[in-house]
Amino acid sequence: MLPVPLLKRKLLALLKEDLRFGDVSSQVIPRDQVCSAEIICKRGGIIAGLLETQLLFETMGVEVNISVQDGMEVQKGTIIVTLQGLARNILCVERTALNILHRMSAIATTTRKALNIARKVNPRVHIAATRKTTPGFRMFEKRAVILGGGDPHRWTLDDMVLLKDTHKAIFGGNITRMVQIARENTSFTKKIEVEVENLTEAVSAARAGADIIMFDNMTPEDISKALNELTRQNLRNNHIFEASGGLSFDTLAHYAATGIDVLSMGAITMYPSERVDLSLEIKLDVKPTP
Repeated sequence: MLPVPLLKRKLLALLKEDLRFGDVSSQVIPRDQVCSAEIICKRGGIIAGLLETQLLFETMGVEVNISVQDGMEVQKGTIIVTLQGLARNILCVERTALNILHRMSAIATTTRKALNIARKVNPRVHIAATRKTTPGFRMFEKRAVILGGGDPHRWTLDDMVLLKDTHKAIFGGNITRMVQIARENTSFTKKIEVEVENLTEAVSAARAGADIIMFDNMTPEDISKALNELTRQNLRNNHIFEASGGLSFDTLAHYAATGIDVLSMGAITMYPSERVDLSLEIKLDVKPTP
């Protein structure tokens, strides 16, 4: 996660996008009007985005009291945040904060559900995200995956080498040569992952020295056969095996049962299915303006 000063700068940019030249609706409220407010859970799930919410409101001079922690499961009716400050400042932050909370909590809840399904049959499997994230919002979506119990996978293109079908096409399918060149031109600190579509490619990637081998759009049956053959050839150890493509809540258990190490899902960040509903309600501490 970014250091707090840099995180604040990122959050303020999101607030500025919504606020622009000011909240013209809240001009009807006296500048000195003070109120309190509560953010209440209307539909439960794994809450995520509380740190971001706190930083946003505090930046605008609002006192924040958080009653739960990021990554906790909350039930309907739970008051997760209480606020105290100038009404105008609370209202100008409201939508940006709720949007962040909704998006991150949906991702965290979807990740947790996927993890629970997979680990019922494979307690050691990891659920990972991908780089399929919203431009400009990746940091928050990846953090939500972590809070849901998942792995963020690579954050950026320079995190690791991931050789996909597009790279293979340029090399005419020569995985051995492709991995060799990647190794020669990459720091020893970076892992090399190769995407494969069948057993033959998996064996080639393993023999070429790939650190991680990703079975892409292969069925659970084909992955099981591939892992068994790799074990028979003494190529199962010293590699991490990942499956991606075709994963859903309905198929996760079947993929996890193959003994795979990692299941990566673009869906948990692109279109998380588990919605968490939150709302902000104003509580006046003084008489309303006549």
